[in-house]
Amino acid sequence: MPEKPEDSANNHMSGLSCRYAQVIVNIPELDTRTFSYLIPDEIRESVKIGLPVLVPFGNQGAVNGFIVGFGNYLPENIKAKALYEILDTEPVFDLEYLKFLEWISQYYCCNLPTVMATAIPMNFFAKTKRIACLVKSEIIEAEFDNNRQILIKILKEKNVMNLATLHKRSKIPSSKFYEAIRKLKKAQIIDIENTIEDKKQKTQYEKTIKLIEKNTSNKRYTAILEKLEELSGECLLRVFLKEAKTTQSTVNKLIDAGNVEIIEKEIYRNPLLIFENEEKDEFPELNFDQNMALKKVTKAIENEDYEPLLLYGVTGSGKTEVYFRAIKSVLEKGKNVIFLAPEIPIATQLAKRLSKRFGTEDVAIWHSNVSEGEKYDVWQKLRNNKIRIIAGARSAVFAPVKNLGLIVIDEEHESSYKQTTPAPRYNAKTVAIERARRSNASIVLGSATPEITSYYRASNTNRVLS
Repeated sequence: MPEKPEDSANNHMSGLSCRYAQVIVNIPELDTRTFSYLIPDEIRESVKIGLPVLVPFGNQGAVNGFIVGFGNYLPENIKAKALYEILDTEPVFDLEYLKFLEWISQYYCCNLPTVMATAIPMNFFAKTKRIACLVKSEIIEAEFDNNRQILIKILKEKNVMNLATLHKRSKIPSSKFYEAIRKLKKAQIIDIENTIEDKKQKTQYEKTIKLIEKNTSNKRYTAILEKLEELSGECLLRVFLKEAKTTQSTVNKLIDAGNVEIIEKEIYRNPLLIFENEEKDEFPELNFDQNMALKKVTKAIENEDYEPLLLYGVTGSGKTEVYFRAIKSVLEKGKNVIFLAPEIPIATQLAKRLSKRFGTEDVAIWHSNVSEGEKYDVWQKLRNNKIRIIAGARSAVFAPVKNLGLIVIDEEHESSYKQTTPAPRYNAKTVAIERARRSNASIVLGSATPEITSYYRASNTNRVLS
């Protein structure tokens, strides 16, 4: 049921003690209205702010949404429908990030779903297929109600089935179908898995061969196993076949003999990995002016000072080295960095330099030209706090970087930081300043020809570094 646009990001982080979840559905025309749904007992312990969910929504049937708050009361004449399903085990955003998106929505007069669609890869959820798997084979169907018996009977015929197909075959009304699914899942009789059908976005895996037992009476096999041992006992299968000059058929025989095993490991698609074998660049000595500027930036980082600093220096004066030293200081404090460049080619070059200085594992690139598969992998790593530095064009300001300690905006005078179409129409510099304030992160604006407003603000607060 619709509610007034209130502060949906309230003090409740989970629905453990609340009856209703406030959900914003993926329908932009509804603006910032939230809708209350009853939290079923089967999923009460799991619901949190930021979780993607499936909910009933009038004639549109089941639609995707996000939990943005919780409550205990509704008007007496309103009866809330129940949440259908939780679509992922990990929240897509936390409370603070949600408040940040709400601020953007209000400041730029744009509805929240549109802002969320810009910041969060909604199409990842839209292209997800839900698969039901029967995990308990020995089941006495008579112990369950009629709806659950129907689902168990269908899944016994075929252990794995698309949830949409299962729903269609069962002929059970939606609310009762999802209730039965939730109960079977809680009883650990079935499991629900997310699979992405789009090959560009789905998680990809690569086979790895691992040494288990070196002893064998076959001399040829001994030589092959010794080669695997030289490769640290574990290696990508495709690399090992080339290095050991052997075939898949021979590897299969080694598997049967218990000498090796094959493991599938998830591939992280990172366009910067082409630089992973290059030597890291050293940090050069800074000159007097660079050191003075760095001291002020470092002091701001130490004090968690979020007021913008302006690094004013002519082209070629070494502003980038000051940025890099500041980044090093932030990383040593265990915090992370967003580095914005005005255009995609510049952001790409910047990401290359960052990866050669800080390593490809800690750096990722984010802009509209990054492939869907690479963006999906980067986003997943960001969710798990496994990326330290994001480099990109203006949209990278939305990247869900956790534990943010520094934002750098190079060539801050460039007009390309302003998005004029499509909505939300925003200035990445303004958004970055607000994000820094909310995160207690330092922010450095750099330019040889700073924007007049930036220079006026910095000069009147003694925050120009030159």
